Amino acid sequence: MLNIKSMKIRDRKTLIALNLHENNINASGPQSLTDELEINIPLLTLDIGDNRIAIQGAQYLANALQINSTLTKLDLQENNIGNLSMRDLANALTTLNLRACCIQNDEIQDLINILVR
Repeated sequence: MLNIKSMKIRDRKTLIALNLHENNINASGPQSLTDELEINIPLLTLDIGDNRIAIQGAQYLANALQINSTLTKLDLQENNIGNLSMRDLANALTTLNLRACCIQNDEIQDLINILVR
């Protein structure tokens, strides 16, 4: 499993893109990512697709997205997020100026239902 803290993201002054696609970060990865991004590094692209972050990981990711508001592209495919966490993510997504957001097909309707309410 990838250790996000060992990447020392917060020590970087700029970080435009972070690709963690298929790195087996699981549910704890987004918590570490939230800790690392809390200083609001101007990250534009985040790919955490195919990591199976599940419900708990999605909640941490929602927190990270509210802290880091510069994101324009986000890939969340294949993460087994579920309806409850999709609500947290939807709230965070409305604060961003995303140009692209990739999520898996079975969660698109959940996201649409939440955003139109």
